[in-house]
Amino acid sequence: MRVGMWLIFQPPINASRMIRTDLPDLAPEKASQLEAAMRRCTFAPMEAVFVRHTERLTGDPGFIAGTFLASIEALSLVKRYGVKTEQELIADLIALLLHGALEA
Repeated sequence: MRVGMWLIFQPPINASRMIRTDLPDLAPEKASQLEAAMRRCTFAPMEAVFVRHTERLTGDPGFIAGTFLASIEALSLVKRYGVKTEQELIADLIALLLHGALEA
């Protein structure tokens, strides 16, 4: 929850745009350095949060972390047009990722 709250108040990283449009235009060595930095500073720490709970997860921690990060960026738009607080949006996102959208 705390990571999500911190992220939602940061400017969007736009990682997908960077990967699709910026990396291909960089020299291969620079693109590799940027990819490694993105992984080390953003993705790996988030993945580590989910790895700690691997025994309870039904999905891949890396996929869940990537989905969480991508969804946080989308929440910056959702919060602009919705009525929920940032904390409510993060809680909903976490519940969706960990428990799904359908009741058991």
